[in-house]
Amino acid sequence: MVRLDRKIKQKSAGRYGRVRRSKSKSKVEKIAFSLEHSKFLEYIDSTRKPRWMVLRHFFMGAARGVGLTIGTALVIAIFIWLLQHIISMNIPFLTEMLKDFVQFVKEAATSVPTPDVSKVSIGDLGNTPSP
Repeated sequence: MVRLDRKIKQKSAGRYGRVRRSKSKSKVEKIAFSLEHSKFLEYIDSTRKPRWMVLRHFFMGAARGVGLTIGTALVIAIFIWLLQHIISMNIPFLTEMLKDFVQFVKEAATSVPTPDVSKVSIGDLGNTPSP
């Protein structure tokens, strides 16, 4: 009996004593492998816990909003810093064009009429005239 087991092992073993496996995976193994790597089970688990999913998505959205705000502020700050340095370099045409642009923006910001909210009461908010 022992000899028979050894013969079977020797026939199934490869050149260096390893068990031979077919080079092509079966369809079931391929599907199992793709499901493991696609995190499909985690998705199913998250749908079973809707509170956790809502909280996770809420915090993800809040983090994206904070990141977008900080990123936008950094980009604008760098842009303004670059404009200041370009203006300080006194390049003839570019400096005058940027000074005109800055003056235009300042005039546009001061010319925007601000509504007088001191005369508006809470009851008037629902009674806005239709156009």
